[in-house]
Amino acid sequence: MKKVAVLTTHRADNYGAALQSYALTHVARRLGADCEILDYRTPSFEATYHKAIPWGKRWRVWPALLHHRYIRDARTIKAFSDFRNQRMIISAESYTCSQQLEEIQDCYDLFLAGSDQIWNPAITGKDLATFDRTYLLDFVKSGEKKASYAASIGISNVDDALADVYRQYLSDYSTLTVREHRAAEILREILGRDVTPVCDPVLLMTGSEWQEVERPVALENDDYILVYNVCDTRSGMNMEQYAMQLAQERGCAVYFIQPPIAANVSTHKDLLLTGVGPAEFVWLIRNARELVTTSFHGTAFALTYGKRIHLKMEASALKTQRNSRILSLIRYFGLDEEQVQHGANPDYPTAVLSPEPKNQACIEAVRQFSTELLLKMIQ
Repeated sequence: MKKVAVLTTHRADNYGAALQSYALTHVARRLGADCEILDYRTPSFEATYHKAIPWGKRWRVWPALLHHRYIRDARTIKAFSDFRNQRMIISAESYTCSQQLEEIQDCYDLFLAGSDQIWNPAITGKDLATFDRTYLLDFVKSGEKKASYAASIGISNVDDALADVYRQYLSDYSTLTVREHRAAEILREILGRDVTPVCDPVLLMTGSEWQEVERPVALENDDYILVYNVCDTRSGMNMEQYAMQLAQERGCAVYFIQPPIAANVSTHKDLLLTGVGPAEFVWLIRNARELVTTSFHGTAFALTYGKRIHLKMEASALKTQRNSRILSLIRYFGLDEEQVQHGANPDYPTAVLSPEPKNQACIEAVRQFSTELLLKMIQ
């Protein structure tokens, strides 16, 4: 049995980051690998997610971290911690730098750069200078031991300086797979080698498999529209108005998930759900009537469960990472033009996705293809 180490965003108190971390290791172990997540603690994530003081009824945070705006409810922090402790297989040792990881490179047969935006300089650092090269597996000396599954660069265009970094660290990988079709195109051009797009790890598991992971949430109304926004405050307020009007038209309730950025909370505090962990997040989406969101992973789960999605996308001219990710996701599910209705008002959700049973056959084909590639890597 091959011993596999996954390096990914498991420490981020973000629903997509946590769920994809779990899914990748879970499926790799199901396929026969002795797989675990390396407990690597990058300074960027630690400062963002783990230095704020938990709050209950009062908000308290270190003054130096106020600019991060990541102020987490104590119950939410506990829900994420419980999910990591109960669901994730994580290395016994923790690491804070590449030098420490160099010492264990002989302990594993394969190092797998996992999914999420681990190759985006703005995510694991502030810019190219602070870009954490650890996620590029800079500490592994043998290219035969390096591979990636659904890694994301998170941007639609790469400048020459970043291209040089990718060329330096990714050229010797035994296998390169990425999450977005656009990322595959970019890296093929930079590296001059095969780079294959595969689905996000959360899509390697079926909806019924996720039901074994989820945890129920006590709600006053079981007929509801769910709102999850991970963008700016202005977008959040516009989406709130949109969702409230939509719920009135549908004759149902509406609930808002407290996102990582505190400024995005709903003005309707009685409708705001706090203490929602990754397992509760999946349950809320599966049981919702419809989803209003800006989230890639929220969209992925809603499509998996065949939910109608009101999706706020960025202006195409900006070529942001969100559009690249969402467009690949729509492609994986095989949604045609009639199922993707684009709105004209940029202040409100700009696309309504209406999945149908035929889309499950499309994602099943992608799931099978992606699983087979993962199996080849871990064998």
